[in-house]
Amino acid sequence: MCRFLAYRGEPVFMESVVCLPRHSLIHQSLHAEEAKVATNGDGFGLGWYPPEMPADPARYRCVEP
Repeated sequence: MCRFLAYRGEPVFMESVVCLPRHSLIHQSLHAEEAKVATNGDGFGLGWYPPEMPADPARYRCVEP
């Protein structure tokens, strides 16, 4: 199952919205309760706008779980 998170505001470290919250995207992907398997095995990706190039988004994609 795909999960999306959007943040708009003052710059913050990505871990503060992706990893650290109690029900973070990391937690959800490793403990899926409504899926057939507990771990999301479909890969993942992140996209962001770096401060030094606000017009061009950066991205990270991986097909591994």
